[in-house]
Amino acid sequence: MRGPWSLARLTDWSMPPDILEFQQREDIERGRIVVATLLASIALASAYTVFALVTEFLPAELTAVLWRVAGGLAIAYTLTLFIFYRTAAFTGAGHCYCGFTFIIYVLHLPWLPAGLLEVFLAPMLAIPLFGAAIGGIRVGMPWLIVIAATPPTVAGYWIQVLGQPSHISHFFLGVWLMLSTSIAFVTWAFEHVASHMRYRLDEECARFAFDAAHDPLTGLANRAVFARRLDEAIEHARFNREVLALLYIDLNDFKPINDQYGHHVGDAVLVAVGQRLAGAVRQSDTVARIGGDEFVVLCRHLQRDSDIHLCVNRVNNAMAAAIAVEDHLLRVTASIGVVGFPHDGDTADALQQRADALMYESKQRRDRPDSSSFTKERTP
Repeated sequence: MRGPWSLARLTDWSMPPDILEFQQREDIERGRIVVATLLASIALASAYTVFALVTEFLPAELTAVLWRVAGGLAIAYTLTLFIFYRTAAFTGAGHCYCGFTFIIYVLHLPWLPAGLLEVFLAPMLAIPLFGAAIGGIRVGMPWLIVIAATPPTVAGYWIQVLGQPSHISHFFLGVWLMLSTSIAFVTWAFEHVASHMRYRLDEECARFAFDAAHDPLTGLANRAVFARRLDEAIEHARFNREVLALLYIDLNDFKPINDQYGHHVGDAVLVAVGQRLAGAVRQSDTVARIGGDEFVVLCRHLQRDSDIHLCVNRVNNAMAAAIAVEDHLLRVTASIGVVGFPHDGDTADALQQRADALMYESKQRRDRPDSSSFTKERTP
């Protein structure tokens, strides 16, 4: 349960509005991690600042350096949070975080006592890790190279420019380079694994979304998707004063095909019918399978009633050719109920009920010269 001052509420309050309103869930969760990281960094730096100001256990020289560094970091992280809030840029926030931290550290190196230089340098290895967490590997890797080169550069500066012996031992430099290399490998491996997992997750989400929206046998849109597209098409046609056609299609005597040749042949016929219907309409139209052997075709963006007849003719032509399944050549007929918007109804329910009724009237009126409306031809 979230209280009025819970961490979750504080994190969302500090989130960039553009991310909360327009980005996907993955970016929203990533933004929350960035904001939480910055808030924790601000709190930690502020705590160190207060500690340095009130403590009396540290030497005065070290206390002065500590409160200046901690105070500067608290201000820098607050500025980074403000920049991220205004720009919603992960890469920019990562570079700001690393850049501000690095500059504050480097500027205070000359003020450190000789024995504390290596201790002060050690936390700098966390800079590229936080940078990678905020802006990704494109932020973390460049700053890791900069951080890895900092101790050798500082040692050379002391020797060549100041003419003083270096306060950084060769052992520390060796350990530093080993740790830097290890961090680089771990960061790259983590990014590689995370990218692979995101790719697999996107694939799974896309597959689940496709399965939820399409008929598993024919790959056509299912009833739910068709209902949504019909509502959208009616609203668009009403606003633009267009005509749309709705065709309910039921295959005649489909059950004897399953009984005589098997369900695998019946499934192949349904797939072939779906492919033909999809090939007979435009990309803006919709073909859906709404039942066992029932299909529906939605033709959009028609300008006049005569265009409805063109849609019907294309569907009839698609159904006229025989369907080859294994060594069988089958001719399948269909009963079709055709309605148009707005003359046959101005709502989705009215159009569907009228089209369904006309389809069954067509099925009852159809001429039956024999017991079945499909014929078989032997393939040559």
